[in-house]
Amino acid sequence: VIYSIVQSKSGKIFFGTNVGLSVYNGFTFSNYTSENGLPNNYVFCMKENDNGEMLLGTDSGVVKLLDGKIVPFLEDKDSILKKTAVFTMFKDSKGNFWFGTKTKGVFKYDYSGNTFTNFSTANGLDHNFVRSIVEDKEGVIWIGTAKGLNILKKQIIKVRLKENESQVTFTSGLLSKDGLLWFGTQFGLVKYVGMEGLRYSDKNGLVSNFIWSILEDREGNIWVGTTQGLRLHR
Repeated sequence: VIYSIVQSKSGKIFFGTNVGLSVYNGFTFSNYTSENGLPNNYVFCMKENDNGEMLLGTDSGVVKLLDGKIVPFLEDKDSILKKTAVFTMFKDSKGNFWFGTKTKGVFKYDYSGNTFTNFSTANGLDHNFVRSIVEDKEGVIWIGTAKGLNILKKQIIKVRLKENESQVTFTSGLLSKDGLLWFGTQFGLVKYVGMEGLRYSDKNGLVSNFIWSILEDREGNIWVGTTQGLRLHR
């Protein structure tokens, strides 16, 4: 299973899978598993930092690939994320990294201050399984969980498509070039204009209502990956 594909600034292609990490340099593959230092062979997500280091979110914490070797993400603070399943990663406009986990909510890491901040159900998050993280054009962080969508301002705000609707899993998220927010759910694709959500489903041409991934191409087209195939949404 390939969970994530990322291209680094140097042009290498990284593949996060259920059997480790594979890196393609244009000619050959280099493979990394628990035998090479991965804490777990499930690599769910990846994100390159400003230093050109590829951060790897695994089923047992975060590590990074540095000069061809798997090393700890942070020597002195790894205990915070250690043995925590990190399912998604996001870098905001201020350079902060956000780590969405399966069981502990979301962690914000401030590189400048070298500090972590945790947001979970204890702070008002809908669910501790965080599937997607997106920043809108105003710099506000939106957090998609297994049971609802939240906005992080001075406090956590719950966003509902309908009154009392809290069982929607927000699997993926995207800020498009025109400033709109798009989220994939198990009930279709949702477009937000401000706080108003407009849902698209198989009744609007989707091949499946269960959305796994969303991508905007350079022409501004929205590509939607579902359990039953791919759909181009203009």
